Amino acid sequence: MPVMILPVWNSMAVISTYLLVVVFAWLVTGWIRYYALKNAILDHPNHRSLHTQATPRGGGLTIALLVFVMLFLLYLTGLVSRDFFMAMEPVALVVTVTGWIDDRRGLPAHWRGLTYLLCSIWATLWITGVFQLTDYSRLVYMVIATGGIMWLINLYNFMDGTDGLAGSQAVITAVVGAWFLGHAGEQGMAILLMVVSASTAGFLIWNWPPARIFMGDAGSCLVGLVFGAVALASDVSSAVPIPVWLVLLSIFICDTTMTLVKRVVSGETWYLAHRQHAYQRLVQMGMSHKQLTCAVISVNLLILVPAAFMVNTFQVYAWWITGGIYLLNGSIWLLVQGKYNNHINGNRAG
Repeated sequence: MPVMILPVWNSMAVISTYLLVVVFAWLVTGWIRYYALKNAILDHPNHRSLHTQATPRGGGLTIALLVFVMLFLLYLTGLVSRDFFMAMEPVALVVTVTGWIDDRRGLPAHWRGLTYLLCSIWATLWITGVFQLTDYSRLVYMVIATGGIMWLINLYNFMDGTDGLAGSQAVITAVVGAWFLGHAGEQGMAILLMVVSASTAGFLIWNWPPARIFMGDAGSCLVGLVFGAVALASDVSSAVPIPVWLVLLSIFICDTTMTLVKRVVSGETWYLAHRQHAYQRLVQMGMSHKQLTCAVISVNLLILVPAAFMVNTFQVYAWWITGGIYLLNGSIWLLVQGKYNNHINGNRAG
């Protein structure tokens, strides 16, 4: 019988604990910012970035710290299984350290890619129980799951390019995902996501436009890992179906995937840094960081969150609803890219 450390859905307990974590994360992020400034750990503007002045990075270490501690406590109290703990704690550490090294001095893309692939395989093996592999379909599921986790690690890093965007998306996705998990009886994973949401909210106070510190690879890649691993674990346990997570993260998934496909088709070196995502195009056309982040928050609250509840409630129509959401996101992506091309051509003609 698991030891209950928090009555997850007691409103006052949740709110007070959440706010305490927010405050703690805000304080720790402030200290990390001071350390980054003192040691010149800065993100300098270049032709591929959207910011105009050197800004401290590494604020995502706050999120990583709280995730490490909470995973350990959840395992000790029996709220998450040994398999989930083994799937998450070692790879969370590796992903964070890899991201921090990249933030500090840079790592070749192939080394980062190999590291994230191995971490994704490790997480998938423990979560799916594929050590007891018995048939071909299970192997296919493992391969797809591994690719999904690795893609989420990378895409969350790709989308961490404008003030407040990755942080606000994490706050919303984590708290809504925690709601679904809590009501499905997965209290351990629900608490983990609430900690992700609260710690990111504390970081977001510093990262809100104009950002005073960036999340960095150490934080963005970890957040992608957590969402990927929790989505897989909740699907394996039949607690929350995969389409719910696909809807909640659809803006990030659609923008990164369609941009990657476009770059590959165009013959570009797809893994190099660039400014071709739809969100980057919007800023280049004159939208401020704050306007962009607020627009994405609005789409989440008005469209994606209600759609996720529909998917979870009417699971027989889950893939139809998910398909509609991606059709909408894809259409917006095409519209933004088209407007950007017209904008560039108009400037050249002028």
